[in-house]
Amino acid sequence: MGVMRIGHASLKVMDVGAAVKHYTEVLGMKVTMEDKAGNVYLKCWDEWDRYSLVLTPSDQAGMNHVAYKCEKDSDLDDFKKRIEAHGIKVTELAEGALPATGRMLQFKLPSGHEMRLFAQRICRYRSRHHQPGSMARQYHRCRRALG
Repeated sequence: MGVMRIGHASLKVMDVGAAVKHYTEVLGMKVTMEDKAGNVYLKCWDEWDRYSLVLTPSDQAGMNHVAYKCEKDSDLDDFKKRIEAHGIKVTELAEGALPATGRMLQFKLPSGHEMRLFAQRICRYRSRHHQPGSMARQYHRCRRALG
């Protein structure tokens, strides 16, 4: 059981267009998708996950949350027990609450910051024989492709 790395950060931005321009033209990130709410999803050039940064339109700058990627989905059940044992309320978010992401745990740290844990995300790898299917099947196909 373990946290592998930061999976993504979700930031509130006051000017989405200016923020996207900065992250793409200055930092070289790539826009991978946009949703109906106006959120823009970006990734770095060498990432296999679909995104690592989410820009959310807002009237003030700030952070929505940071999400950590866990090794496997069963780790989420273990983490939920451990976090709740420390008196912290955990909310389970269903697969798809964020695009291309499996189920997540959502909780607030004692500092007040929102954190999330997830294990599954569809990566950018797609075979030419890709068939739509469950998040778990797509996740494991990606892991096999990456070695």
